[in-house]
Amino acid sequence: MKMKRLSGFSLMEMMIVLLIVSIVAAASAPMINRRMVSEAANGCEWEWNNDLSALYFDRLNNAVAIGTSESGRVPPDPNTTPRLHIASEGNPHIRLTDETQTPNVAANISFLNNNISFTAGTIEPGTTGGVAIGPDASLRRGEDKLPNDAIAIGNVTAKQASGIAIGNNVQMEAGKVSSKVSVNTIAIGTSLNAYKYADNSIIMGIDSSSNAINNIAIGQGVTNNADRTILFGRGASANIAGDNSIGIGSPSIKAENVIAVTTSTTDITGSSSVVIGGGFTSIGTAAVSMGANGNASGETSVAIGFRAHAT
Repeated sequence: MKMKRLSGFSLMEMMIVLLIVSIVAAASAPMINRRMVSEAANGCEWEWNNDLSALYFDRLNNAVAIGTSESGRVPPDPNTTPRLHIASEGNPHIRLTDETQTPNVAANISFLNNNISFTAGTIEPGTTGGVAIGPDASLRRGEDKLPNDAIAIGNVTAKQASGIAIGNNVQMEAGKVSSKVSVNTIAIGTSLNAYKYADNSIIMGIDSSSNAINNIAIGQGVTNNADRTILFGRGASANIAGDNSIGIGSPSIKAENVIAVTTSTTDITGSSSVVIGGGFTSIGTAAVSMGANGNASGETSVAIGFRAHAT
């Protein structure tokens, strides 16, 4: 049987065709690229789906949204919101947890309403600008105010706005109900208590407390319940009558405008008095006792020296 031979394209003809196609493709590339750029500029890579949750990128406005936008069902406005906008309808915006934790366990790190919580810290809903670090750190509502802009680090509870509580078993109560300003109290140490009248106060040490405004209590077992009074030492105390006083050591101040540097726990009841030295027996109004075991019981009396006596 004789086979019929068919003619085809030669190698040279094929090379000429490929050359023509390559030239046409090269000439068309700029037009195709301009078309793609134009479409991208007028659209987005991840489309907003008009839902309450989405992943959205707007190339034209350089805006990114993850979650629900503040305005509900519209993409974020790049002129009024950050370029990266994350919203989550009351839940932490960013939540990092151990994969073994159940969903109802607090996050190791979370960010919500300008608050930062580390290691399962608890922040009262509605609080803004707070920081809670530690498994037992908490920012709680106190009476008529939220603990806004407060910091709680360790085993502490802060109920004061603009307060700082750091340490173990530190309790910071709310400021006065009548107070319209931030309480601004700092408590650092172990077993400390800043009670509700301790506005603008500083408590540092162990087993110490404050329950008055603008005062300082530093040391062990210090109790400062007087306004504008400073106490340093061990066991120092000032009651509500001891305003505008300074106590160093272990004085017991029960009058205003007192300066006391003593290890004696005898009550100081004379106002505007000065006591320096241990073991004094009594002090009168506007009196001065300097030296050990002094007695300046008389008004405006002065006793200087060991066992000095002035009445």
